[in-house]
Amino acid sequence: MHALSIEDKNRLTQTSSRFKIIAPLEEIKSECEGNEILTELFENMIDFALRYAESVCRWQRMAVETPDEFDAIGTRQAIEDTRRTVHNAFIEHVNILSRTLVRQGRKAEWRGRVGHDRAALGRFAIVIAFEYIKTTEGGNV
Repeated sequence: MHALSIEDKNRLTQTSSRFKIIAPLEEIKSECEGNEILTELFENMIDFALRYAESVCRWQRMAVETPDEFDAIGTRQAIEDTRRTVHNAFIEHVNILSRTLVRQGRKAEWRGRVGHDRAALGRFAIVIAFEYIKTTEGGNV
């Protein structure tokens, strides 16, 4: 799955300098290696991080480029509902992965560094989405 549109990928890359990497993607990935369940949970978390980042980029693009359409009755709410749903799914996958890592006797300190409020988790999703894109272009992940 791991895909963003070219436009959203470019927007995400351009904004990356604003975000601090709190929990490096490679750190999380290395804790999952060698375990099929953890690897699948990690990949699911990445999928939802990418979906969330894309939803934020689309929301921003629509608000700026087509404000009349964006503010039409129901349109903005539908977009926000979709973004909220994806954000909730991302948070759920972060929590499932971190709990499973702990149950498997692996490190999950990154979870505490990320924080628990929605804004912190949203930033985390965007940061790891960018980090994933950046590392896969270099062939590291």
